[in-house]
Amino acid sequence: MRSPVAVTLVITGALLIMAPPISDYLYQLNLVNLRGRPGVANVNLAGQITRLSRFACWLTGTIMIGIAILASAKPEAPYTDSDLEEEEELDSKTN
Repeated sequence: MRSPVAVTLVITGALLIMAPPISDYLYQLNLVNLRGRPGVANVNLAGQITRLSRFACWLTGTIMIGIAILASAKPEAPYTDSDLEEEEELDSKTN
């Protein structure tokens, strides 16, 4: 696998894994900020991430990172003469 694709998979997977903890932090930060205002007795913010969504984010991110690692560790197939001939034929047809 080409390195830019692997790097993209790792970064995106890490962001997916980090999304629920960041969401929890921002949720709690909003609660603290709203409760700290004078005259506010009760705060109700709806929209926390469900357990199933947390698991889906974690699983998807982990799979993406795993695919990037496994595909990067696998050596690419050597370039053969038949591949070169096919490329030359395609180039000659397009030009």
